[in-house]
Order: sequence, then C-alpha cells, then structure tokens
Amino acid sequence: MNRDKIRKQALTWSVDWIAGREMALDMNFVLIDFQDIRSGGFGTMGLVQLLRKRGHQAHVIAGSSISEVMEDKEKLFDALTRLEPNAIGLSVMTPHADWVNRVSQLCRAWRWSVPIILGGYHSTVFSASELFSFHPDLDYIVHGDADVALPALIEMLSAGGGPMPVGVTARGQVGAAAIQSLDGKHMDASRVPLWDEEAIDRSYYDPARISGHGILPVPSRYVLYSRGCPYTCKFCQLDGDNGFRSKVKFYDADTIVDHLTVITAKYGLKSVSFLDDNFTINKKWAAGICENLISRGPRISWWAQVRADLYDHELMKLMYAAGCRVVTITIESGSERIRRMVLGKSISNEQILAAYDGARSLGLVIQGTLLLGNPTETEADLDESIAFLRRADPDYAGILMMTPIPGTEIYNTYRDRIRWTEFRDFEIARQPELLGRSDVRLMFHQCRDNVLLERFHQIRAEYDYNVRRHRWAHLT
Repeated sequence: MNRDKIRKQALTWSVDWIAGREMALDMNFVLIDFQDIRSGGFGTMGLVQLLRKRGHQAHVIAGSSISEVMEDKEKLFDALTRLEPNAIGLSVMTPHADWVNRVSQLCRAWRWSVPIILGGYHSTVFSASELFSFHPDLDYIVHGDADVALPALIEMLSAGGGPMPVGVTARGQVGAAAIQSLDGKHMDASRVPLWDEEAIDRSYYDPARISGHGILPVPSRYVLYSRGCPYTCKFCQLDGDNGFRSKVKFYDADTIVDHLTVITAKYGLKSVSFLDDNFTINKKWAAGICENLISRGPRISWWAQVRADLYDHELMKLMYAAGCRVVTITIESGSERIRRMVLGKSISNEQILAAYDGARSLGLVIQGTLLLGNPTETEADLDESIAFLRRADPDYAGILMMTPIPGTEIYNTYRDRIRWTEFRDFEIARQPELLGRSDVRLMFHQCRDNVLLERFHQIRAEYDYNVRRHRWAHLT
C-alpha cells in the first residue's frame, strides 16, 4: 500500500473517531503560524477565535521566527501532545514554502493520521495540483479568505464527512476550488470576532520580545483592523484572478477602540503598531479611530503606515493628538522610473518629500524603506536611491532586497524563469555566497539609522550591484 493510500485510510479512521464525539468537543484545532501573530480580527488569531466561538477548541502555536521550530523541535512535540489536536493548520507565504514540508513532517511524526490543512497566500496563488505535488503531507488546501472556508471545513470534519466547502480542495479531488472571499465593506465583529492572546500556546511565543519596532515604549503589541488594498503595486498586490485582497474591509472605529481598551488594560500595554496596509486609505475611518482614542481610549503611543500620496496634514495632526508617534512612509526607490514603471507605485519624489516635511513638522518619527535589486535597475538607479534617501533623511531607514513574491505582477512576468520551490525565507535559494557575509546582512537586514547608511554607501558598488545583477540579469 503506497503512502497516499495509507494516509487516506488513516484519515478515514481519524474522521470516524472525530464524528463520535460531542459537538462542543468535536474538533480540537491547532494553527501553526510564525509570521502573522497580531491582535485584532484578521489573521490567524481571528480565525482561531472564530472557531472557538462556534464551539470548537482551537489554539495557535506561534513564535517570532520560523527557524525557532527547527531549532527546538521538542517544543513542538510537547505543545502538540499537550494540546492534542485532531486537525492542524499551517499558514505561510511562498518564501516559507519549504517550512511547510519540514513542519508537516514533524506533525506526521507526532501523529500520522492527523489531517493537515494549508492556508494563507501561498495556498491561493498556486493550483492545488502544484501544492499537493510539492507538499506531500498536506490533506486539505484552503484557497483565498479562510474566514468562511476554514470553519466550514472543520465542521465537515466534525460531522465525519459531507460536501467539500467552497474554497477548499482535498487531496485527490478533481477540479479547482472556487476562491472564497469575505463579502461586505465593513467587518462584523460577531462574524470574525476580535480577541486577545488567550489561545496562543506559549511554547515559542514570548510577548516580551515584541519590541515596538525598537522605538515605541514597551510592552507593545501588533494590531490589525482592516484588510486589503485597492492599489496594484507590481511587487506587492496579488495579481490577476487571485487578487482577492483588493476590496478593503474594516472594523468600525468604536469596536476597534473598545478592543484596544481591553488589551491595553489586560496586558499593561504602552504602545501598539497598526499593521494595516494603509492606515489613511479611508480618512473617515482613520479619523474615527483617532477621535475615539482622544475622547475615551487608552493613552498609548502607536505606529502606522501611510502612503505619501495619501498624506493629509490635518489628519496627521489628529493622529498625533491621538497618540501616533511613528509613521512609515516608504520610498521603495529614489528612481521615479523604477518606482512608477517597474514597481507600479505612482508616487512622485515631490510627494514623498512633502509627506516627510509635514510629518517631521509635527514631531513624528519617520521610518523610510528602500527596495533594491529591482528588475532593470542600474547603478545609476541605485545612486539615485541613495541620494534620495539622504535627501529625505528619515529617522530610521530599512534597506531591503526585492523578492519576486508569487502572486505579484513582477513574479508573474518572470515566473517561467523563477522556481518558487527554491525560495528560502524571502531569498531565492540559489543566491550568491556573498549574501551570507555578515557585513552584507548587516546592511540589508539590520540597517536602522543614518549612521549605517554611510557604510552601506561604501560597500554598495562592491556588493549591491553584483547581487542585483546576479538576481535579475537573466530576467531583463
């Protein structure tokens, strides 16, 4: 009997065993996620709370980095033994696809028959046949928004069978699953409830390690109250038929401030970071949060992301009065050709400088980011980026390497020459050895202030362009 037949029989036994239990105890679901831990109604924590509200047991095994699981496997075994799940979920982006196989193998070693479910962006941008082929230990794939499909799948397993839910594909199933997307502009907290950290297993998770970006006072937490983005940046926005993130969904301002009040009191928070893609995408929504924070909310400092072309000085004044102390206003590239034509972000240098000047005049700390190693990028473009970063002069600067993430237009343009199966932690696996050098890693991944920019400028000609050329020369 081959591997698939053995697991199919084991799953049949598992489902039969599950179906004989009381409804309140039917399913004990554990979601393993080391990249999306944030309070609020979206992300894996919201999914787990949603399952709990429907009468199932559910927990999250979480941590600050994916490598933690591989470094201490016994913790995972101990956590699974303590929680005793009869279904396990994994949520990842494609750059961490290899992690799915390693963790699912550990889950199989813990209990061979446990159903393993994959969700997240990775499960949406590729076909089920590709995913099942590369991930041999998966049993189910949830495509698109999991807020509807995952609870339906868990309840199907609880019942011991039934029609496959919309947005779910089982191993061996013929035909593509429809992508499930939440409807409605505003989120109903009764449908996707807000929550705190009660369901997080503490084997790996240590909230004391949440640093508030190294700037905000601690204790701190990440929060997320909206999902989606209407823009079509070529390096970020999901592309084509998989673009289910385009409709922005919000929790209402009253619910958000109620939630912030609860978690601030419960965990003694001094700050939060809003991980919403564009905090000011809806000015009325952003203003409502600020007004509620000023009138009745907790007195905490906070961080938000703001697009330069959405900068509104009066709204930023209100944000500052409500506790905002740090904003990220990205640059991406100092070359407008790269930013507009290659990255698909129609923001001018003048708009960025105006936003920086306005935020700086209010006393806000500004984080800026550069994205290097872009297709068609030349040494002249790199020089423009460094010069513009110096001109904009953010308080903190992050210098990142382009990763052609599947689902983006840049990836789709070059997908016949990029193997997603070779991705390793946001770096293509077959990268030049020099990326492993500590000085280069320092510049690419730990650049935090203008002091390091001087060093970056010195080594750029020797390292950066060579890395970019290796990455993209065969694609341009």
